[in-house]
Order: sequence, then structure tokens, then C-alpha cells
Amino acid sequence: MDLRERRIAHYSPDTTANTLVPRALRALASANAHLKLNEAEGVVAHAHNDLSVMSIMGGWRSGHEPAWSGFVREGLWSAVACGDIFASSSTKQVLEAMGLAPLDAGTILLITNYTGDRLHSGLAAERARVAVMLSSCQPRTTCQSEGARVVESEGEGCLDTSLP
Repeated sequence: MDLRERRIAHYSPDTTANTLVPRALRALASANAHLKLNEAEGVVAHAHNDLSVMSIMGGWRSGHEPAWSGFVREGLWSAVACGDIFASSSTKQVLEAMGLAPLDAGTILLITNYTGDRLHSGLAAERARVAVMLSSCQPRTTCQSEGARVVESEGEGCLDTSLP
């Protein structure tokens, strides 16, 4: 076995860019009974969300893998919409995530600072507000990083979680 064969030997031969995310999400959902999966939309949600607790959710690009889906569990995120590799979640996917999470006690929609993520999550929040899924939406995207602390910028508080 030459060097090239050894490097790619751990990958499944039928894995392609459009099958990696669904395959990873299926594996995650089958290994964790607390998760429910909408494979068609790439959405992972907590199967037993507490209706009295505020929901935290988001929709992001998957990068090399749908890592954000690992945060869906009790006490963390309620749902996440996983985009394709290096592609943002669609507005439809983010709306599907909102539909699988309880919105009664309020919702925090986490949005990363990438154009596609901001666009699709913002459109989903607007559509959810029109559909009376959300009563108010106040996007806060103007943060200035100064270590790992809360920073005021234009009157809005943001938490910077970057490492020093």
C-alpha cells in the first residue's frame, strides 16, 4: 500500500460531498436517542424539549462535517439546521429547525457572521415573525472583540467567545 492509498483508506469509498452531511447526521441521530432527525432538510432537534425553557437554535454551514449538531441536547441547543459542505443552511432549513423546537418561552437564534448564514437566518426570522412563530426579533450582529468578555457596541451587548 503506497502513501496515497494509506491516506484515503479510512474514507468510505461511496462518500461524496453531497452524502457526507446526511450520513454524519444519520449516524449522530442513531447513536443518540435524545435526537430527532429530519434528514431531507438536514435538521437535528432535541426529541424532548422542555416547553418552559427558551429555545436556542441556529443554522450554519457544515464545513468539513456538521459539527454544530453535536450541541443539540438538554440544556444546550434545541435544534440546528446543517447546511451542505461549505454552504449555508437555507431559509427553509432554518424554518424547519424553528418548527421542531418549542418557541413558547422565547427563542435565541444564533447566527454566525457569514453572509449566507446571516441572510438565510435573517429571512427565516422574518418569516417566522410574520407567521407568528416569533413575537419579536432583535438581531445583534455588531460585536467588537476584546478578549472573551461582554462588549458593548452600538448599545447592544454581545458575548465574544473567541480564545485569547
